[in-house]
Amino acid sequence: MQDDTLRRSGAFCVAKDRKVSGTLSLAGVDTSLDLFDGEPFDIERFSGTAITGVLDDLTKVSLIRYFVTSWSLTAGSGGTVHKRRIAPHYVVIGEQHFSLEGCDVHEISFTFDDAKVLFLDRLSVLRISSICSGVSVYRDQKGDIFAKIRFDGTVGIVEAVSRMNRVLQFFELMVGRIQNVLEINIYPQSGPDSSTPGPGARLHISMEPRRGCTQEKYKPGFTNILIDPVRDSKAFSRVLKAWLARDKEWRTARERLSSDWGKRGYDHDRIIRAANGFELLPKKVLGKDEALPQEVKKAVDEAKQIFCGLPKDNVYRERLFNAVGNATERRPLKKKIHHRAERIIDKIGDLIPQIGLVIDEAVKCRNRYVHGNGDKSRSFDSRVVFLTNTLEFIFFASDLVDAEWDIAGWCQKPHSYGHPLADYLHLYRAGFNDFERKR
Repeated sequence: MQDDTLRRSGAFCVAKDRKVSGTLSLAGVDTSLDLFDGEPFDIERFSGTAITGVLDDLTKVSLIRYFVTSWSLTAGSGGTVHKRRIAPHYVVIGEQHFSLEGCDVHEISFTFDDAKVLFLDRLSVLRISSICSGVSVYRDQKGDIFAKIRFDGTVGIVEAVSRMNRVLQFFELMVGRIQNVLEINIYPQSGPDSSTPGPGARLHISMEPRRGCTQEKYKPGFTNILIDPVRDSKAFSRVLKAWLARDKEWRTARERLSSDWGKRGYDHDRIIRAANGFELLPKKVLGKDEALPQEVKKAVDEAKQIFCGLPKDNVYRERLFNAVGNATERRPLKKKIHHRAERIIDKIGDLIPQIGLVIDEAVKCRNRYVHGNGDKSRSFDSRVVFLTNTLEFIFFASDLVDAEWDIAGWCQKPHSYGHPLADYLHLYRAGFNDFERKR
């Protein structure tokens, strides 16, 4: 969340029938609640429940997933003051209280850095069918553009934010960089049998990750958006729906890579994350298993029998089993990445000639950084940016192609620099030529 520091006073319930005064400071990661009273009071140091209160303007506030950061006791001319400071993960301000356990949210809406770049001022009313009850886009009275997700029934705050982040991740792919969420509103169901949401409440997330201003080279432009949600709303809707439908199986792998999306910084860990993302994909999208030669299978079985004879507390026993398992992996990492690349090569292979050589070298680089194996006189450091970009391009582009993104049609349009996928294609031949010289 992107909030200027804002202080609000009120009365807060710290236990049943026990209220104390407090000051809430909304300040991003430094958001806190200072509680104070002339009489002793206590709250659990760590709690999954919510502290609720009423602010001076009579709006209701809920602090969810909090922990106590400090306690103090001061004495002065006015008497003794007992203090506690709370750091909440979620703060909700509105016309009703919310809890961690309750399924209170029927809709969630949010705006983000590049909402106007993605949906621009040529915005028309856009409704997208999805696994959530529906996603729509609207402009508020200030002219800001929001995406809204309506759920089937109601969900809890944590689940609502999780689903919001899944949709946001897709928008990030469309514009090409990580987004700051600027405002979030949640809407309860107006009644148990009503499909109409009740009055909205503002949701502040104190620990929401933010993108630093130095994390990308270029600001995104509408010419580089992968799918225009206004001029090509049907394709946008179709791809979003298919992309979200695979979220449960793909989420861990996507999250592994998305934290680096569009950043300028490269290190050994980034290429490891990029390669390992393919290991986390469901098997059905990674090609067929390789059949082990009969003599290898026989040798493996004999080796395992020997390992079984070692005492179970022998530190080498598990290592030996793991080593044999890794050596005889029937779907090696290199094969998995090649299989994912095939769907891209089929569409735009002329733009990325001999990318298979780059994949092989990227896996060797990853293995060197993970295991320290291979030719130790060989340095990958001068090529790690190109190799990392190759793995990330294959992962994200093949994911979208699986969701029926027309990558060939997109490539036929003119693009400037500013989207990682466009940048990779712009610079591929220069990167490959440099890669060949250094191999």
